[in-house]
Amino acid sequence: MPQTELFWALLFNSHPLEELKKVNLEGFNWSGLSEDGETLLVAYIRNVLYSTSKFEGALNTIEWLICSGASIEQKCTGGGQAEYWPDKPKAAKIRLECKGLSAISFVQALQWKMWDNSEWRVQEAFLTKVLSCFVNASSRSASIPRVSVPEGIAELWEKSLAAKDSHDLTIETADGLVTAHAHFLKTASSVVAAMLESPMKEGKAQRIEIKDTSSKAASLFLEILYTCSVQDELAHETALETLDLAHRWQAEVVVVVLTDLLAGMITYETFGSIGEQAVLKGLERLKAAAQRFGVQSKKVQADLKAGRLSPTVAQLFPASKPSKPSEPKPKRRRV
Repeated sequence: MPQTELFWALLFNSHPLEELKKVNLEGFNWSGLSEDGETLLVAYIRNVLYSTSKFEGALNTIEWLICSGASIEQKCTGGGQAEYWPDKPKAAKIRLECKGLSAISFVQALQWKMWDNSEWRVQEAFLTKVLSCFVNASSRSASIPRVSVPEGIAELWEKSLAAKDSHDLTIETADGLVTAHAHFLKTASSVVAAMLESPMKEGKAQRIEIKDTSSKAASLFLEILYTCSVQDELAHETALETLDLAHRWQAEVVVVVLTDLLAGMITYETFGSIGEQAVLKGLERLKAAAQRFGVQSKKVQADLKAGRLSPTVAQLFPASKPSKPSEPKPKRRRV
């Protein structure tokens, strides 16, 4: 039996990772909640904030919790107000209800309250590292397995893509034709397989029309599918268009590769378009990367506070609300 009560006690008191690992956790429920309804991560982060001396070791503990099974998206069902005092007793207290917050939104909400108070700079900087830890740990636990292959094998894949004489599938795009091996796409995409095996015109002619997609995006889709790599410099607009095609065709391998590529393309200029697609398509790893960038970007935070982000992109920061201009008080009417 797992030593659940002991583990929670150590967690609440922010004991070091070495001690947590000594507890028998065979069969432990990583989705379990505290007596107050807090998730594992929220309970740990909330308590470790009381002691700045434990911040460095806490990041390793958070990473271990996530890799072990703790969810950064599970929401608290309860939890009282959290109050934190820095070393300076005169600093303003911060209160935050945990109910309804995930570890991500909990950290973001705390940061939002800390930004306007210089007394909380150390804690706010720690929470920024916590978000980065969320991204790193989640990518390791959720990413599909990767293997290395000899260079010669990769060259064979590239030659297969270039062997147009053997291609038996034509893809009609918005600005030209692209060809591929039908069996290869059918294996990668159940959507394409259904189209090509149906009595409809796609199946009879082995021809697919995607008039809303450019040939550049379709070619990139095939390049990633065949070689799992991208040779030419890539614009984020093309990557997003290709992501839309891969998502529509349910080609999961291509979606994962593009998600990693787009996560590395996030800048202030691309944040809106990449963040929007991450939310609309429910791509959690890309959402996490966008959230981390948005939290660290002063320009994005200024846009968020002023209400300049689109409603979709603003969903990346669920605990924050744009500031509203003060409305004049209504004048009294004389009767």
